[in-house]
Amino acid sequence: MQDYVYVMIGGAIGSAARMALSDFAAIRFGDRFPVGTFLANFLGCFAIGFVLGVLSPGGPLVASDAIRKLIVVGILGGFTTFSSFSYQTIQLFQSGQVHYAFANMGLSLVVCLLSTWWGLALGQMVLR
Repeated sequence: MQDYVYVMIGGAIGSAARMALSDFAAIRFGDRFPVGTFLANFLGCFAIGFVLGVLSPGGPLVASDAIRKLIVVGILGGFTTFSSFSYQTIQLFQSGQVHYAFANMGLSLVVCLLSTWWGLALGQMVLR
């Protein structure tokens, strides 16, 4: 039961951070392209890779399973936004902005996979 409490607290933190980033990006870059969602996915994927590279069993830092769940499932799960990504991509298609929809899909897939890989690699190298 304690793990669920950690995940809920982390989820609240991550969701609030995502909202702040999305609001900032909309003000800074406008809302024609979902920059905030893209940035949240990129940063969240990198952070998940990094944290798991550092905190997984056998990694350079020791963390309990509960702490990993707090960070990865809670905070970063609340922060990353693939459900928002999916909905916003469909909205772009439905509004006739097909080029933005495909750009969002291609960039999100490639950049987020690469950022997860980079985060994992960096996390595994840290403190060696």
